[in-house]
Amino acid sequence: MWDKIQCVIQTYNQPATKELQQWIAWTKVDWRYSEGGYEIDVAKNRSVMKFLAEDVPRGKEYLLMIANDMVPMPTTFNILTEPGDLIYCQSMGNEGRLDHHGDKNFSAACWRGHAKVLQSFGPPWFRMGHTGDRTSQTYCDCGYFKDRAQEQGYDGRQVGIIGHEQRCILTPHGEDIQKWSMIWPSGWPLGDVFASTQPKTTATQPFVTPAVPTPCPCPKAVAQEPTTPAVVAAQPQIAPCPCPK
Repeated sequence: MWDKIQCVIQTYNQPATKELQQWIAWTKVDWRYSEGGYEIDVAKNRSVMKFLAEDVPRGKEYLLMIANDMVPMPTTFNILTEPGDLIYCQSMGNEGRLDHHGDKNFSAACWRGHAKVLQSFGPPWFRMGHTGDRTSQTYCDCGYFKDRAQEQGYDGRQVGIIGHEQRCILTPHGEDIQKWSMIWPSGWPLGDVFASTQPKTTATQPFVTPAVPTPCPCPKAVAQEPTTPAVVAAQPQIAPCPCPK
């Protein structure tokens, strides 16, 4: 079945976690990054559209979509091997909130769907719901997809779990060096103190794919395989050339 799967990692202008890169490299499943620079639901819709237009004609039957901040666990392999037209792995939401779980549910963090499911409805396949003034979210893109799929007779089925890489703050807990406390960034005690001194917007640097090194033309220069199973910058590393150049 693996040769019928096309994996798309939703990048959101950031590379995949190191663990996800290693997992993808080990599975040898065909994969690519999604297009960057779009809102979450738009990026997912573009990934589905490209899968149907380009991958299905060349023999792919399943789309495997994984968010770039996921960390595979042992049961994550089930997303590759379990039968089913629409399956997913449960994950935790931002700051430890419980994400979608159980059968007849759906999570877009790590899921696999057959082409016939995606061809039965959409576009759009994903859509964020907002209030009329767009100041708050009324429903997530996972719920929108689930509802549309169920209208066509397809229920999601949970087949495993996957980790979610999240930033947290650890602090010492009293005098016992074996104890510590964890704080989510939103709960930082000094957040309100410094909020008024921070600019309203901060510049961010987009993720840029590392440049490919230029090999020396000398025949003694030997291309070497990467020493780690990283996938993002899996370019041959050029050994120092012994020639005078």
